[in-house]
Amino acid sequence: MRIHRFSSAVDFLALAESALLAAEVENNLILGLAYALARRGPVVGGLAPYFAAATDEAGSVVMCAFRTLPGKVGVTRALQPAVLRPLAEDVWRACPDATSMIGPRPTVDAFAGDLASVSEMDAAPHTNQRLYELRAVVPPADPAPGHLRAARADDAGRLVEWTTAFFAAIREPGDAEGFVRSHLADGSLVVWDDEGIVAMAAAAGRTPHAARIGFVYTPPERRRRGYASALVAALSQRLLDEGRSHCCLYTDLANPTSNAIYQRLGYTPLCDIGRYTFTAGTRRARA
Repeated sequence: MRIHRFSSAVDFLALAESALLAAEVENNLILGLAYALARRGPVVGGLAPYFAAATDEAGSVVMCAFRTLPGKVGVTRALQPAVLRPLAEDVWRACPDATSMIGPRPTVDAFAGDLASVSEMDAAPHTNQRLYELRAVVPPADPAPGHLRAARADDAGRLVEWTTAFFAAIREPGDAEGFVRSHLADGSLVVWDDEGIVAMAAAAGRTPHAARIGFVYTPPERRRRGYASALVAALSQRLLDEGRSHCCLYTDLANPTSNAIYQRLGYTPLCDIGRYTFTAGTRRARA
């Protein structure tokens, strides 16, 4: 088993792209990030990305790991169990600031244990998620009034408020102003407008045949009116009309309402996703 480490998304894709595209929707998160970083060019200042690909004796990629934000690590499915420990060791050497991890089950559960072992940290489940994919939209039976449109600069104040609330709801720290600013700049943030904006979402993770919808949020006073359903249906259809064959999104399994909404729109389960948090363990605290 050999671990290849990269700070360049372009170099990482040269080795791992074809293997990741074999499960393009499941690997949308790492592929979308790598493609976005490859388009932007080398990092100037700030945190350099971390990508790693593990290959077997035949040179085939059997698992990947990545970190593009401080403390946040992601992994892909392990095609060979023997890769887990050596890749966990490399992740810890490259990302000693790791505080959270995401990946497909059951790989992520085993990898969390290995990373906790090599880092002497404690791993705890954070959320149980599900990745859904869609190939054809089922329009809402009773669509909400209004229309989909791109978010504009004059929406920014409200969108920062909503993004702050979204981060709080998912129990994740985040830079709401930075998120809104960057997504307004690249045109990936959309809203549902019904005589004023009533819901938001982002289209990200653009890969050759798929795109990921995320950050779906409706403020409490606007809920139960079908706005989120209408927005996700319209955005999904737009992405398919642009030539993609798949859309995908993540849900929190603790929220049965959102899971039911997406399934009614044509989204079907692809795989379960685990998220873990890491904190200083007993052995490390004594050191």
